Amino acid sequence: MIENIVTWLDMPLSNWVGCAFTLALGAFVQRATGFGLAVIGLIAAIVLFAVFVTLCRVRLPVNRVSLFSAGVFSGIFGTVAAIGGPPMVLLMHGFAPDRLRGNLAAFFIITSLLTLATLAVAGQVGLWQLGVAATLLPAVLLGNALADAVAHRIDRQWLQAASLALCTLAAVGLLL
Repeated sequence: MIENIVTWLDMPLSNWVGCAFTLALGAFVQRATGFGLAVIGLIAAIVLFAVFVTLCRVRLPVNRVSLFSAGVFSGIFGTVAAIGGPPMVLLMHGFAPDRLRGNLAAFFIITSLLTLATLAVAGQVGLWQLGVAATLLPAVLLGNALADAVAHRIDRQWLQAASLALCTLAAVGLLL
């Protein structure tokens, strides 16, 4: 069954499995921490800066001005580097884990849908992309389901340490 779909998509099975694994891992991290799907694919300097500022315990007030500013920077980073998360994570890193995950999930869903709509209007999304996305959706759902099973057990301090470690490792990997 999968081989038929992958053949239809004109993609080697190994590529599809690699994409599915990466998406499942990214979805797990995204659901468990509130961010991370884009971290798997990211820009080192931006992420390392966000990690550094977070470790320095900089706390910005969360208000209309800071949310607007973080949203603008997130949009710029998302457009330029496909990683819009660090500005929002930086702004909200002091939130309780459930609040952080919920706010970031809502933010990323809305911005992803806006990006998809913009790409569709520009004629950059076709049946092939939608077909690939449909075949990879179960991997994303699996990552989410696994995270649902463990996310409520994750300690706030461990969550922050794990998130910063993941960001740092991904950024260092990009630098190498």
